[in-house]
This record gives sequence, C-alpha cells and structure tokens, in this order.
Amino acid sequence: MTIAWAVVRVHTLDGEVIGAAQVLNKIDGEFTADDQACLEAMGTRAAKALAQAEFAERMNPSFIRTLNNFFRYILGDKA
Repeated sequence: MTIAWAVVRVHTLDGEVIGAAQVLNKIDGEFTADDQACLEAMGTRAAKALAQAEFAERMNPSFIRTLNNFFRYILGDKA
C-alpha cells in the first residue's frame, strides 16, 4: 500500500526533461523539502550518468576503428 510519495523531474543540464524519479513510503514520517532536494540531486546524477553512457556508446565504434587502424599501421598492413 502506498502511503506517501515524492516525484521530481529528471532533466539534462540543458533543461530537457528525460524522465522522473519517484520514491514511496518514507519509513520515518512524511517527505520533507530536504528529501525532495536529495531526490532532485540523485536525479541530476542519474541524468549525467545516462548522458556519459550515451556518449561512450556513440564513441566506442569510432575508438575501435581508430585502434584497429593504428595497429594495422604498426604491423605494416595499410590496406
């Protein structure tokens, strides 16, 4: 049974809303402004982690191609 809940928007550094973070049923009392600030901070960190993962995923194929070309050059296979 849900007794209490808090929800905040999760957004990028540019302000684009990419989701929501929600917590339910605080063990000790009701959710406070400090709880909300903490949830917002966690949402910001999650958005940064998602952006970094997306960047790494986009860069990975390029990085692998670069390494492949480098080793082909080092080993003398320039084809």
